[in-house]
Amino acid sequence: MTEPAWVERWSYNVAALATLPTPEAPGRPACMTTPVPTWRRVYRQRVPRRRPHGCCWYHGGDWHHVNATAIRLVHKAKTLGATGEDIGDHALDSAVAAGITGWDLDALASLLVIEPIRIDSDDDPASQWYDNGRHRIIAMLDAGVRHTILVRVELLDSTTGLPPRH
Repeated sequence: MTEPAWVERWSYNVAALATLPTPEAPGRPACMTTPVPTWRRVYRQRVPRRRPHGCCWYHGGDWHHVNATAIRLVHKAKTLGATGEDIGDHALDSAVAAGITGWDLDALASLLVIEPIRIDSDDDPASQWYDNGRHRIIAMLDAGVRHTILVRVELLDSTTGLPPRH
């Protein structure tokens, strides 16, 4: 088998939701059929909503608690020397060891391992889109969450370890 021409390098970073692009409305579930208006983003930052509401899985828990836990556990994993994808695995193992279960554990897994939130862009820095995470970002904006974890995946040449040249 031939070695791939590139390898992935994952980095976990804290991002302020106020700085992220406005997600397009995914069209489902019913609570996410229209874009999040700017006034609601600003209002929820000032008056956060911590109680879950039962319209869908994304609005079914406390994203404030989950994001604070994710940020803390990612920092701890980095401090202990974890790098790349291992950061998410280490942080999730720490969550399990701490007794986190149910919706909170599922939400942590979605942020750290299963479907990390990723924002891609082309050569124009103003052109950004969600590669993954629109539903969760909308639920976080609705709740007034201020910070979350984003994952950046960079492709590197497997021989040199450097980003490929365009």
